[in-house]
Amino acid sequence: MFDWVPNPMDWLGGDDRASVPQGPDRWKQSQQVTGPEPSSLKEKYKQRAYQQVGAKDGADFDAMDPRQRNTRLTGAYADMYMSDSDTMKWAGMAAYASDLVGVGIAGTQAADALPTGIPGMSMGDSMTVAGVDNKKLNELLAKGNAGVYDDLMWQHMAMQEGGIDAMRKAAKAGEIPAEQMAGWEKIAAGKSAMDEAKASGDEKAISAANEQVWAGNNALLQYEQQVFLQKLVYDESPEARALFDKISPGMISPVPGGTSFINHNDANGGPIGSDADIGDKDQRWDWINKTMAPEYRDREENNHGQMLKDMRKFSANADTGLPGLPVNTEDPLDSPMPSLPDIPYLPAIGRGIANGAEAVWDFGKEAYNDPLGTGGKVLDGALDMGGRALDTIGDGLNTAGNWAGDRLDDAGSALSSAGASIVSFLSDERFKTDVQTIDGALAILATL
Repeated sequence: MFDWVPNPMDWLGGDDRASVPQGPDRWKQSQQVTGPEPSSLKEKYKQRAYQQVGAKDGADFDAMDPRQRNTRLTGAYADMYMSDSDTMKWAGMAAYASDLVGVGIAGTQAADALPTGIPGMSMGDSMTVAGVDNKKLNELLAKGNAGVYDDLMWQHMAMQEGGIDAMRKAAKAGEIPAEQMAGWEKIAAGKSAMDEAKASGDEKAISAANEQVWAGNNALLQYEQQVFLQKLVYDESPEARALFDKISPGMISPVPGGTSFINHNDANGGPIGSDADIGDKDQRWDWINKTMAPEYRDREENNHGQMLKDMRKFSANADTGLPGLPVNTEDPLDSPMPSLPDIPYLPAIGRGIANGAEAVWDFGKEAYNDPLGTGGKVLDGALDMGGRALDTIGDGLNTAGNWAGDRLDDAGSALSSAGASIVSFLSDERFKTDVQTIDGALAILATL
């Protein structure tokens, strides 16, 4: 599919960009649009963008199977990046993100096709697995995937062919938002400065121009996330907000080996429990801007050979309809090295285990270096604990004894009072008269 000369350093993960391949034939074909002349610059390049992925127009694009369309969008982003890797940084990032979204689209399609009667699943208007409405999630993922391509791919094509003048013309016609246009201005200025700096060999100027290009691409990324996608997908409905909140703990990075959403929050003091919400634009942008984008740039600049393999894989697999394929189906030997995913919550769990192991290790070292001293500390601690236990028991017995003594004192007082009452009664004259009367009665009874 490609016409290029292999660079031996590329197989070793080198960063030589001298032999970046051009896009496949469909990329070239997309530059030749048939039919009536579009009424605007935006429509002209949108038509090309649709044709690049095999659609005749916007309606045909919308009607495509989401999974089949996804791999073509991913391939188109990869082709754009490879056509100008010094400038089109956003397109490379978009290829990674689109591939991960495609895995989600395929997964939710599969979940929706599962039979009924499986524990943990419910059937209604849509399939729900573990509390996640997969039909709705599939719809949102597909909507966002197509929407981003529809919004930004034509701009990349216009910039590449017509330059900043074409972009300014489109912006003047109201076809490009001011935030996006500001990004393109930075990219254009950086590209121009880069060309001059390379011609002069001024390394500092090259570095400064590169920073400007990255800043412009980051502006495109920020608008896409905080404005375009937020309105189109994340805030699409209350159900959408609740759905993205629910799946937040499982959000991994599209960058190979990149940090997951939850682990970014954990490392930066952000929410990791129920307050973690990928649908919150500020939380999501904090993850992208502080962690994901720098990790993408590190791969792009310092592991460029592997990144090109990723891009060639995306391009080669564009027509497969199988997102997430780890190999280049056209050239398996050109496949990138696999990366282990960053498992959410694993660092927090690991820290807990490490802290416990460290405490045990420290105690073991102390016992080994000073067994008698350590044993003494253990014994001292045990005796102290035992002493405190006996004190507690003694206090309890003392309290019980005081209570018993008080109750005996009460009983003695009661008996003494009773005795005094008896003595008083026996000494009473009325009691003596009663006794004499009884004695007389008994004497009369004895004579009968």
